[in-house]
Amino acid sequence: MFLALTLLLLSSVAHAHAECVLHFHDNLPVVMKTDGVHRVMYAQEEGSIKLNETDEVEVHCLTGIFIQTKLNGSPQNTNIDGSKQFKCHKGFRLYYRNANSSIYKDTNVNSVYVRCKDAWALTLYESGTKLPKCMQYMNYAMGLAVPNVKDIISAGMCYDLDTLALKYINYVAYRPKYGETINLNSSALSQNQLTVDFKTKLGNLNTYFSFMSQTEFKQQLDNVKRTVPLLETYDFDYVSLLQDVPLQAEFAEFAHIFNTMWWRNLRIGNWRFYLDALIARSKLIPYRVYVGTSGELRIPNIASNNITADGDHLSIEVGSLVVQPPVYIWSYLKSLKDDVNEEFVVIGYNSPYFYLRSSAIFCHDICDKIDWLQKSKFGHTRLMPTFGVAFCCRPEEVAQSFKQFPLD
Repeated sequence: MFLALTLLLLSSVAHAHAECVLHFHDNLPVVMKTDGVHRVMYAQEEGSIKLNETDEVEVHCLTGIFIQTKLNGSPQNTNIDGSKQFKCHKGFRLYYRNANSSIYKDTNVNSVYVRCKDAWALTLYESGTKLPKCMQYMNYAMGLAVPNVKDIISAGMCYDLDTLALKYINYVAYRPKYGETINLNSSALSQNQLTVDFKTKLGNLNTYFSFMSQTEFKQQLDNVKRTVPLLETYDFDYVSLLQDVPLQAEFAEFAHIFNTMWWRNLRIGNWRFYLDALIARSKLIPYRVYVGTSGELRIPNIASNNITADGDHLSIEVGSLVVQPPVYIWSYLKSLKDDVNEEFVVIGYNSPYFYLRSSAIFCHDICDKIDWLQKSKFGHTRLMPTFGVAFCCRPEEVAQSFKQFPLD
């Protein structure tokens, strides 16, 4: 009797802690958690998601899905339907059904490996709806058109097609990782928080236009440094405006569209520290984010008796393509949580010549009033010129100084 009771208790404890696991690798699917009404898309990454008895997870591929009970085992090829919904029966057995079926199939295991037959590719679309302060420029949307799911819009973009220059990009920070808890009923990520849409499919702008390559930029920058000795001690990079780690892989093939001339110290210094703080904060509160640039950097005129006098614009030219470093990099944040009223702009001064510009900080700096920023590494280093000076403004003040600032 004692032995039977012990075995029963052990079995109950095991089932209480039992769970099912989906492993994702290689060609990564679109993975969503759903309660039948709300859907939240996870970040596309290799890894595993755990399911309990109440969880339902959707897995979407463009063509077919490979399901394997072992990583190197023989897959069940389901080419006809690229969407599956998984449930965990009693916490120890995975079941799945096709999107167009109500009948669940038993995998006979509690853990499977899932990958797509073909890789997803983010696509660029012309948007029929306009972004704020972008009437005279092109409005684009980037994302995935997933069968059986409403269009997944990853970002909106205001773009000057005449000069091949990004005005700003709009996204939500950030999609959750597999291990993070999501409250579907209250999650702003369960809805499309971006105003753009998929009107016309374009693919990628490099299909239609030539962009400056990294090699061309570096060669020409070296030439400019030889003629302007003041630049020899400072490094500039021509890389994506999106330096957020969660977004870099997703938008990698569009980096040429987002490339901006950064002063390296700002990019790897205080801007990186700001993004680290935002990543940590966004695990609690999602934000609608606009990121853009403003101004054209001028080199100090060392031939003048007035050391603060402006010299020529710094520009890198390759054929008809011209790249100029902006004076400011800015990030406009708006909280998407109803009970958190946060709306402000983080601005980085994209120049090593801060000491020569007493008016570089042009607004009432409110960074120290934003608790999570003030307590972060960014809060301690943001005014150190070596790391690139950064400050915070109210959106209304920025709108008075920056053209195309997307204040609604």
